[in-house]
Amino acid sequence: MVVMIVKELELEKEKHLDSVIYKLDKNEFLRFRIGPTLLGSKVRLFTNYPIKGEFFRETFYELKWEYSSVNDSTSYFSDVKVLVPGSYIFYYTTSGKTYLKKY
Repeated sequence: MVVMIVKELELEKEKHLDSVIYKLDKNEFLRFRIGPTLLGSKVRLFTNYPIKGEFFRETFYELKWEYSSVNDSTSYFSDVKVLVPGSYIFYYTTSGKTYLKKY
């Protein structure tokens, strides 16, 4: 039996966690969710975690949102499976504002 470990991080408007570090082990998932303060907003999520190929600190990839219902923004999430150890950054944008986080 394979156990999938998922750690969730809720994105919130004006919540700055730049100095917070999130520890994840290999083969765990980091799940991003849209928090209550961002419901109804068009949120775009980016990370420099090497989704494709090699890691380059300045290369960011946009993560795609998955959902059970396109009309229910509380169901939106995006998973990143951790396979490569290291320190990575994620940020999201909404209405022209950028919010930077690290994990």
